[in-house]
Amino acid sequence: MASTNVTVAMHTASAPTSIRSLEEWWLDSTEQGVRRMLMDWFVSVREEESGAHLYRGGAAPDRATVLEQIVRAGREIAHREDGSVIALAGEVVIDGTPVDAIAFGDPGVNDETLRFEIGAAFDRVRSHTGVRPEMRRSSTGSVPGMRAQQG
Repeated sequence: MASTNVTVAMHTASAPTSIRSLEEWWLDSTEQGVRRMLMDWFVSVREEESGAHLYRGGAAPDRATVLEQIVRAGREIAHREDGSVIALAGEVVIDGTPVDAIAFGDPGVNDETLRFEIGAAFDRVRSHTGVRPEMRRSSTGSVPGMRAQQG
């Protein structure tokens, strides 16, 4: 049976000193890499009566999941437990990019339409800022699906 030697080069002050610490270092490094490949988002709705802002946030690795999570969270915070509407529109931010007001509280707008509107607004804002949305994992460890364009 052939054996394979693996050499791990460490360029960090916290290099592992045992098999156990190597496992911990690997898990920590992998977790950090996964976090870099997620798109952060948050949704806020202003309750008109009290003026309070309600927030939800999250992260996901791909565009479809981000849009699905945003719509679900926006619908949840735009309505009270009894089903009454707190606010018709909410604000969305994806990877630091503010998106137009979205009609989370409007029962006449279905979830598919909301996902389309959020995605289209996000693409429109990003195209005006010189960043092209590609929604694929970046090999550089930067924001997934986002690549700066020059010129």
